[in-house]
Amino acid sequence: MMNHYSEEIAVNGFAIIPGVLDSKGIDRIIEQLIQVAPSDSTRQRGQSYFGIRNLLSVVPALRDVASSPAIRSLVDSIAGRQAQVVCGTFFDKTPEANWKVGTDAV
Repeated sequence: MMNHYSEEIAVNGFAIIPGVLDSKGIDRIIEQLIQVAPSDSTRQRGQSYFGIRNLLSVVPALRDVASSPAIRSLVDSIAGRQAQVVCGTFFDKTPEANWKVGTDAV
């Protein structure tokens, strides 16, 4: 199965791998994102963020997620043990804050 994800990454530049994080882990990430203060790294429309640059600096707890056993086992098997997270960007494409990405239909 991991070979399938490696192929997806090679072709698309990413892969969506279901079930890696449980609902509690996802809730913790959402809580961290809710607590982000406005800064030069954040972009908002109304009260909602649609973009955060320098995500690992703005939300340092995400480094813990990136180094968790569930994530590391995937990364290690696909990119090798030497691979490490170096940056992060958050995008939330909502109807209020939408933009064209890649090959999205016009």
